Amino acid sequence: MLKKKVILERFCYLKLFYHKYPSSNPNARDGNLSEGLINKIIFLSEKFKPYLYLEKDSIIKKSLSPERAILFNSIIHLDLNSDTYDKIFKRANFTASDFSNLDLSNLNFAKYLNGIKGSYKKELQGLITPNKRINFTGSSFGKANLENTILYGTFSQCNFKGAILNKTTFIWSDIENSFFHNTKMIDIHFENSNLKKSDFTASKIISNSGFVNCDLRGVKFDNSE
Repeated sequence: MLKKKVILERFCYLKLFYHKYPSSNPNARDGNLSEGLINKIIFLSEKFKPYLYLEKDSIIKKSLSPERAILFNSIIHLDLNSDTYDKIFKRANFTASDFSNLDLSNLNFAKYLNGIKGSYKKELQGLITPNKRINFTGSSFGKANLENTILYGTFSQCNFKGAILNKTTFIWSDIENSFFHNTKMIDIHFENSNLKKSDFTASKIISNSGFVNCDLRGVKFDNSE
């Protein structure tokens, strides 16, 4: 399965790169994708349905789509402008994606985010933005490399067990009922995010990690450090 992921990831990236920078116009590098290509990306995200597959001699317990994860990874690595990213993420389907073992380090999932941030007496934080959160509900980030990555999106019911969470930051995100069980986190930051009912049981949260202006109701920290 991992080999299949690598092959598909390279194909998706090269395919998108070719359409973005056609040989007939090599200087058209303004970060725009045509409406036709945007629609193709959205269509693919819907067609890449979650399914059960064999991994290490056993069937995974939950239907996931590795192809959706690879499609997203290819898109986020392109240097697109915020309008193009917003058009894609408003309609594309990245729920139940399988990011397991993928390298998502040094990425900014909020690179397209525009809006007005404010505070009241340094306690109440607010963000007004037209940009819809990317919806990763039910996805797996197990053993994915998220080192030095900024995450912005809906991560409800996601699995982060075993992910590399070094200098990782979640901002303005919905992370409700997600799973961080038995995971080591170094210098991780959760800011202005909803973490209700998430599970950090037996996790190790060390160094300068913190939760700032987050909803922690019902969060499990049993046997965590």
